Amino acid sequence: ESTYGHPMFRFPSPSKVRAQMVKWAIETSLEGRIPVFSVYPVGKAQEVIATINKLTDLRVYATNNVAEVSEACKDIANLTYEVLRGHPEEGSIVVSGMRPPKIEKSSIAVATGWALLMRWGWASRAFPLSCHADFPGLIEVVASSGAETVFTISGYVNELAEYLRRRIGVRSFPVPWDWTRI
Repeated sequence: ESTYGHPMFRFPSPSKVRAQMVKWAIETSLEGRIPVFSVYPVGKAQEVIATINKLTDLRVYATNNVAEVSEACKDIANLTYEVLRGHPEEGSIVVSGMRPPKIEKSSIAVATGWALLMRWGWASRAFPLSCHADFPGLIEVVASSGAETVFTISGYVNELAEYLRRRIGVRSFPVPWDWTRI
């Protein structure tokens, strides 16, 4: 899976990024604004909720789409949140999908690996936190697996396949974007 299969993708330590996210949320809250994390509802939202739960006393609200997904792993992941209904109270944060709700006196942050490249005009912060491996991580997986042949799918398929062939000496082939039809 080569979403970040290009050498430009080198993520900072996830624990460092989580610490920066918490710092931003606390500072934003202390300034009297509601921090809103606009993230993917599956995976990233639960990671943000768990991080805020573990490292702060901020009350967490989740939008409906995030709450629906989070409900499936709420007990296992020990997630504490309330479904957002109306305006959140001060001293809280909101975790929403990629279309954040309009909340008066709020600041929005996104958390995705794409934060290394992209900026969102509607967000005040972007944190490079990803569930995918970055380029060094992908190379490490291939090297440690001992695979003789690698097929790259999704994302930078050509770049990763070429790097593996030329630099690592592993036979590799990009799989076209419509690989599910193969």
